[in-house]
Amino acid sequence: MTFFILFLYSFILMLITPLFLPTLKIVYFAPFLIFTFYRTSKKNSIWLALLCGLILDLFSGQMRFGIYAMNYTISTYVLYNLKNYFFEDSLTTLPIMTVIFVYVSALIQLILLDALTIQPVASWNWLTTELIKTPFYNILYAILAFALLPYLFPHKLKKAPTLVKFKEKI
Repeated sequence: MTFFILFLYSFILMLITPLFLPTLKIVYFAPFLIFTFYRTSKKNSIWLALLCGLILDLFSGQMRFGIYAMNYTISTYVLYNLKNYFFEDSLTTLPIMTVIFVYVSALIQLILLDALTIQPVASWNWLTTELIKTPFYNILYAILAFALLPYLFPHKLKKAPTLVKFKEKI
């Protein structure tokens, strides 16, 4: 249920954010995929990455169909084991992992587009956009949209059972 809510939240942000901030390049499903790293197996994370990539392919008309799906799947496969080096409950984990996901995804996208097109894709504009601006915007997106959610909507802890003390020795 939590996956579906976070997926739906990411999907709605993917649809709404470009209306208000059309020039920002944000990897909308990166925080959701990083969340899946910590909650599911590698196989399930890869399947969810494929689903997110296919949805992004359906809603974007700028690239060849399947580029995002392949990109997200490979990025998830490469980065899944990196979760062992970061604590799940740390506030900084999600932004740091998002930036790493953005860098790996940009590199994989460059390789895929270079392999599938005749003209070179890399340029100074691509370099400044993908390696400087996009990670900065994605850090802000990960912090504002995902990392602060547990602090805005704290869940109530279940009351711990009280310890029963016996007056007599048994």
